[in-house]
Amino acid sequence: MVDLAIGLRGLEIAQRAIELVGTNISNAATEGYHRQDIAISPLDFDANGNITDSTVQSCQADRQIDELVEQEFTRQQPLIGQVQQELETLQSVEGAIGNLDSQGIGKALSDFTNSLNQLASDSHSAPLLQQTVSAADALATQVRSLSGTITDLQSHIRLQAQATAEQGNGLIEEIADLNGQISNLTTSGANSNEMKDRRDQAINELGQLMDVQVSKRTQPNGMVDVASWGTPLVMGDQYLKLEVGSNVGTNLGVSVLGAGYYQSDVSGGKLGGLLNLTNNLLPKITDNLDTLSKQIITQFNQLQAQGIGVAGSFSKLQGVPVSSDTLDQWSLPVQDGTISMRVIAPDGSVTQETVDIQAATDTIQSVAQKFDDLGNISASVGNHGINITSDAGYKFDFVPALSPAPSASTLTGTSGPVISGVYSGSDNQTYTAKVVGTGDVGITQDLSVNVYDGNGGLVKQLSVGAGYVAGTPMEVDQGVFVALTSGSLNADETFDIQAIGNSDTSGFLAAAGINTMFCGDSSSNIALRSEFEDDPGLLASSRSADGSDNSNVLRMVDMANQPLEALGGVSAQEFYRRATIDTAQCISTRKDRMTALDNVTQQLSNQRDSIGGVDINEESAKLLQFQQMFQSMAKYVSTQNQAMQTLMQML
Repeated sequence: MVDLAIGLRGLEIAQRAIELVGTNISNAATEGYHRQDIAISPLDFDANGNITDSTVQSCQADRQIDELVEQEFTRQQPLIGQVQQELETLQSVEGAIGNLDSQGIGKALSDFTNSLNQLASDSHSAPLLQQTVSAADALATQVRSLSGTITDLQSHIRLQAQATAEQGNGLIEEIADLNGQISNLTTSGANSNEMKDRRDQAINELGQLMDVQVSKRTQPNGMVDVASWGTPLVMGDQYLKLEVGSNVGTNLGVSVLGAGYYQSDVSGGKLGGLLNLTNNLLPKITDNLDTLSKQIITQFNQLQAQGIGVAGSFSKLQGVPVSSDTLDQWSLPVQDGTISMRVIAPDGSVTQETVDIQAATDTIQSVAQKFDDLGNISASVGNHGINITSDAGYKFDFVPALSPAPSASTLTGTSGPVISGVYSGSDNQTYTAKVVGTGDVGITQDLSVNVYDGNGGLVKQLSVGAGYVAGTPMEVDQGVFVALTSGSLNADETFDIQAIGNSDTSGFLAAAGINTMFCGDSSSNIALRSEFEDDPGLLASSRSADGSDNSNVLRMVDMANQPLEALGGVSAQEFYRRATIDTAQCISTRKDRMTALDNVTQQLSNQRDSIGGVDINEESAKLLQFQQMFQSMAKYVSTQNQAMQTLMQML
């Protein structure tokens, strides 16, 4: 009977071995599957004290796995998941940014600057004015489009992060369920290897989505615990789920479902990449874009507000909607300063008015009242911002034009100064001219006028004695000219020349939208004012009283190319170039890291395959071996059965 039992046991083990080889072959392409090898131990028994039978006693399915390799493979998954997600999203942003030379904002900035350069050659040309306005509109559209793309990306990322958390929750639940099944199979002595493979594969898939830390339980039941970002998610066959969200005014984060405590400073996996993108990487791009947009809006509007176009001075100007808060709380910068306003009477005479701005206390209403208090000007505030209107026949502007008459004078002689030119300085300046000697202009030998700047430094000595032709303009400094009429001058008498380089030192005009080109205060809403589409001639090309010069266009060209403190000491073009390069470097860094991670993962995969991979040829050879074993055991049992029957017949 023992011999027959041995044969039957051999048949059973051969059958199990054949089934195991079949399982290996059928799962050769299954991701995460580890080859199972059967371990057969001989039957050692003592019938009469020292007789040993060499037939099999038992077999065990051993899972071919290197725990250290598996741990490292699992550790790599969150790194790959995050870098891959960040790389894909940043590449889509790079596509929206476009090439610096041939498309995108860089090209639009260049086109706008070039159009201003061309306009400077003929500032009254209707086609060139239209071209410049179209270029400004294209620039604003490009900025707004990129901002909208990033905003849409951030909205999509939020939805993607929520979907990723749901996908992770499904895996968390699956891991806990597999833990329970593995425990039951282990306790009953059944083979749980395939369940372990499925669970470990689920853990690796979870690692692609989020950070994972795996720890084995001390009990020998095959279960593991899984945590993410320090939070236990799987505890044996129990689990917790995650959710993505944010509290008011905080970054997007992840929390245990229902807890409401969102961790935003996390990394690892696709979810960590999505949170880093929406909390750090994309906001940095948006901040750079907003900074650039504010400077375009502010700098060009300040120049536009202080000039006039082909239509000349204004009888009415309408601002844009602004905050009712004090000026220092506005989104566009306003500081303490003064606004110089020219009021032109019907007879052509000019009155220079000044409005004082106190940013910490003034509001749009109080500034409107200050304008309204000026002579021949009325101002009010409505839903569309401040509205400034002149009396009938009067006009006004904010052109920093030189007044032909001195701003102050102690002259008592019969000769008088005539001031002309276009001041090219950027700062307001008061020049003081002092007569040296007494005599007649153009006649008295060595009669001269010394001109000093506001700091008392000598700027120019003008010879107005013998040889000077009365009424001939002489350059004083930075485009300012003065002429002396025929007559007498007395020694040490003076007259002042008020040269205005900036007629609005407060920035109020640009912020309030008074005679401005662009509206908006960020990359999301920057736009060319609609009035310019209807009348390109509104573009303020001149800073002179008669609007005949191109000095304001030249200032716009200089502004487009000059370093700006708010942009870190570089021009708008250079700032955008650097921001674009930063994005490209982020992408390049992640490409390099992705390549390195792929190499490491491939090496680990090769090690896994060398240890637990399935070789079809090798398994086929094993299958033949165990089939032969089965046949041998079957013949052994048959022989034993026949011998038993023969013996019974003999008895």
